[in-house]
Amino acid sequence: MVEVDLSLMHPAMRKSLQDTMYGEGESATDEERKMMIQSALSRYMSGKSEFGGPTMKDLLKKGYYAASKQNDPYKWAESGQFPDAGAKARYGEIGKLIEAVLGDKDYGAQHAQFYFTPEEEQRIRKGGTKEFDFSRVKPRGRVGRYNTYSY
Repeated sequence: MVEVDLSLMHPAMRKSLQDTMYGEGESATDEERKMMIQSALSRYMSGKSEFGGPTMKDLLKKGYYAASKQNDPYKWAESGQFPDAGAKARYGEIGKLIEAVLGDKDYGAQHAQFYFTPEEEQRIRKGGTKEFDFSRVKPRGRVGRYNTYSY
């Protein structure tokens, strides 16, 4: 585990994180969004090359659908062109959650590195270990509608 004070994170890294977490969790609850943020930070701090890197943006593009597939909420966040005031406000809320997680140093190995809805997990498990090997991780519990896992 890499020990680093992420509250000193460069603004460009924070923006990449916020853009991706908005794309991932635009319609999620605050509890789910916080878990998503903690997941990204836990992956980043793990130092595991499989998560991508060396930058936060590389890690996010490799491991998060919103960044790798660039869904509409991700594109809105990256461009700053939101479809309405509500979408822009949700983006701001995610920024505040990131600041809270970083300020409280509420990140690291104690948090899940992976999360799946039950439907997504069932689809992946039916496909075998090619997409994701669940035998390599341990269940961490459930946050909102997501099952969570870590090494």
